[in-house]
Amino acid sequence: MYQLVIVGVKSHVCIRATAQDAFALGYDVIVVKEAVGSNHTHLHEASLEDIERYMGHVVPLEECIALFERSGEGGKRAHGQ
Repeated sequence: MYQLVIVGVKSHVCIRATAQDAFALGYDVIVVKEAVGSNHTHLHEASLEDIERYMGHVVPLEECIALFERSGEGGKRAHGQ
């Protein structure tokens, strides 16, 4: 399975739509919590919750960096799965 790391703006529109499409295409979706945002805090938080619950993983930046570091050691998924 391929992993897709998503960062950017408008988490309630662009990020959520990208995560949903990637999940539907079979990607292991990873959203970096500190690298996404929106000017609508309540929609941002709701979108991250939906992504974590239904489509992928919302991880801290440190965990994403560790994931890349481990990828040279066999490519483990986020959360140690």
